[in-house]
Amino acid sequence: MNVPATIAVVCLLCITGTVIAQGPAAKPSEDRIVGRWSWFNDRVITMDAGGTINGQGSSQWRCVDVQARRYELRWHNGMYVDTLVLSKDGKRLTGQNQNGTRVSGVRLEAGTAQSQRKQAPAPPKQSSVQPASNATLARAPQVAGTIKGCHDPSRITYADGRYWVFSTAENLNLRWSLDLENWQWAQKPFSYAEGVPGWMVSHLRGEGNRGRWNLWAPDIIKSRDKYLLFYSRNCRRGADERSVCGVAVSTSLLNPNWVDQGAVLDIKLSETHYRVIDPAPVFDVSGRLWLAVGSFGSPDGEGWRNGGIRVFEISPATGKLIKPDDNGTRIAGSWIEAPHIHYRSGYYYLFFNEGQCCRGLHSTYFIRMGRSQRITGPYVDKEGNDLRHRGGSLFMGVDRARNPKADARSSGREIGPGHVGIFTVPDGTDVVTYHFYDGDTPNGEPTLGMRIIRWGNDGWPSTDR
Repeated sequence: MNVPATIAVVCLLCITGTVIAQGPAAKPSEDRIVGRWSWFNDRVITMDAGGTINGQGSSQWRCVDVQARRYELRWHNGMYVDTLVLSKDGKRLTGQNQNGTRVSGVRLEAGTAQSQRKQAPAPPKQSSVQPASNATLARAPQVAGTIKGCHDPSRITYADGRYWVFSTAENLNLRWSLDLENWQWAQKPFSYAEGVPGWMVSHLRGEGNRGRWNLWAPDIIKSRDKYLLFYSRNCRRGADERSVCGVAVSTSLLNPNWVDQGAVLDIKLSETHYRVIDPAPVFDVSGRLWLAVGSFGSPDGEGWRNGGIRVFEISPATGKLIKPDDNGTRIAGSWIEAPHIHYRSGYYYLFFNEGQCCRGLHSTYFIRMGRSQRITGPYVDKEGNDLRHRGGSLFMGVDRARNPKADARSSGREIGPGHVGIFTVPDGTDVVTYHFYDGDTPNGEPTLGMRIIRWGNDGWPSTDR
């Protein structure tokens, strides 16, 4: 199953580079911020000579005070403004957005945009490791089979010179890589004897003592100076079923100090008729943090009305709900799961799974998508169908809903792809990760997949194969 007000603003900058400036561009002598910059969430942007960002004319910066080293970034059609000060050594930009939230960036390289494009992307200052580039990712078929036993992978996060990916397991699994091909085990985030935090154990009693329980479908996001790690699962069955989502916090991935914060959502399904697993955090363009969750129908027989995917606003500081009694906003339904929301060029793209997972070679999972100009919807597919009413365009896999007799192997060895995550490498290439059941193994081993995303002229994504 598987970007805090200003921080999201920075996130939009990171994802789209959408910043609009007013007034004349800075003179060449003022172009002290030209070059590549790493922002709070490990994404990379380029401040181009002449005042544009990432080579996009609609995304601009300007110097407002040469002596004070003050700069202004206006983006997303002028809706959001960052005011920043460049440090004396030229290595850091710090300031705030129109909401007073802190914004910062660390210089990776100096120079013009033209020279940047001719060089390999540089890693963050603290790392001697070269991040993977488009050239590396062009070998996607080889990359796709490098992690076996990887179910519900989180989005890949680059930090401390390494790429990190979490996945479903007792206490969760964690692996790291220097090149996105060769992976090594890292220390599990938790060490609970039952495999889950203590607050969750009471919900699981009654399922039988079967040793350790798994935590499901982790996902991670960097918020300010820390990482928020979300996880979930369903507990018990029938009238006693609960659906829960929790969060833990650490200031580092390389030297972790995870502290569990307890439940973000704890749903008793006999009272609240929707499930909240497969958490996927995302910053919107104004810097607000949201959590998309949801999974398959509802127990009251009204799945098309109550089940599906919902988004909840959460605190960037704690990962908990802004409003404790929030029921969220339903954005897609209903017999679907594993949401992921990715912002690009004015749209939020929602990816989700349909079909059955976890059946190895017999899995029927496939991935649909839709998009919206607002994070809370409405989301529509390519044909304009509302995702709350069975809409969704095919993104990956075999659409078994419209072609139930299709051969699961018609997509090759990658049977039942699911649980999308998207990350961006330093050269700006978007990469989608997912798991699939490997048709080249006897039982359909769950395996990490990875593909480059191609964005069409119509704004819709597809993959490289």
